[in-house]
Amino acid sequence: MNYRYVNLYYLYTASNASIKDYRIYEKILSNRLKTTNLGDREKDSLYYLVEVLLNNNCTIDKLNYFYYSYTIPHIGKEFDLLKIDDSKILNIELKSENVGLDRIKTQLVRNYNYLKYLSKKMYLFTFVSDTKTFYKLDSEQNLMMTNVEEVLGVIDSFIGESYPNIDKLFKASDYLVSPNANPHKFINNQYFLTTQQEYIKNKIYTILKNKNLIKITGEAGTGKTLLLFDMAKELAMSDKVLIINCNKPNSAHEIINQAFKNIYIITQEELLNNVSLLSEYEYLMLDEAQRMNDSLWNLLNKNINKKIIFSLDPKQVLTSDEIKGNYNSKIDKLDIVRYKLSNRIRINNNIKEFTYRLFDMNKESGILDLSCVNI
Repeated sequence: MNYRYVNLYYLYTASNASIKDYRIYEKILSNRLKTTNLGDREKDSLYYLVEVLLNNNCTIDKLNYFYYSYTIPHIGKEFDLLKIDDSKILNIELKSENVGLDRIKTQLVRNYNYLKYLSKKMYLFTFVSDTKTFYKLDSEQNLMMTNVEEVLGVIDSFIGESYPNIDKLFKASDYLVSPNANPHKFINNQYFLTTQQEYIKNKIYTILKNKNLIKITGEAGTGKTLLLFDMAKELAMSDKVLIINCNKPNSAHEIINQAFKNIYIITQEELLNNVSLLSEYEYLMLDEAQRMNDSLWNLLNKNINKKIIFSLDPKQVLTSDEIKGNYNSKIDKLDIVRYKLSNRIRINNNIKEFTYRLFDMNKESGILDLSCVNI
């Protein structure tokens, strides 16, 4: 898929269309594989932005080369408007009403943190359509009110088309980190969670106030370990967290142990040889829990009053003991709250789409980049 930039004027002139037709029209313009879930508020906010720009002597050609409602592959992070050249980035977020200055600033700071990996000068604005008001994030990450003239000045500084293949600018490895493979990046917060991971994390924090047992499942590449370790990092700000590694020992774990006072990662064998450790920790987290053994399972059942989070992939069992143990089913028999990560984040999206279409020819058609596929 080669996602395209658009001229915002074309979307502006389609504002009287039904939202269904508007989505189809936008899909054709931007060459999406699927239509977006854009609503009337998003459509109207863009209309009012373009109207304000045109009323202040912005020419139609200056409205060209914008990426509209762009989402970073594998991550789920969305930007309303992006314009990119060799040296700079313009980001404009659209709000139908003032949602509060704190929320506006939080979004722009978050956008800054995602975009900084491109090593370009950044201009970040928010447009509130009901008041026709512009805000900007300055170089010291302060939120300030600004005006249409400043926004137009930035738009005018872009000469020529945007970067033609935006997907290639964003590398998943810049955002998605495995604590097992990149412990230093994990320790230094050089990673992001996907939208789904953030959602599940926030749900779990709420549930843990009333429930002791949580289960997180997901296939390989969905980010279970990163989510588990990220939660451990936050919980360790006030409590002690024991992470029980049910897989083989990993040298990265010792690096993480030395970096955090209240986190300790231990193998299941080490824990079984030092059971008294359990009394020191408020939270127990099991990574690759489908590979635990009967001795650990029996020990956990004796400590069921603790806060325990199981992370596992039921399909990833390697030995006959793991298969016979069937710990996924045993965990489900507990009074437990379940969450599932469904989106793989360490895959090639073009290969995924090619494979899905190969086995289902009724899937929606669109242009794919097949340079990575050999048959």
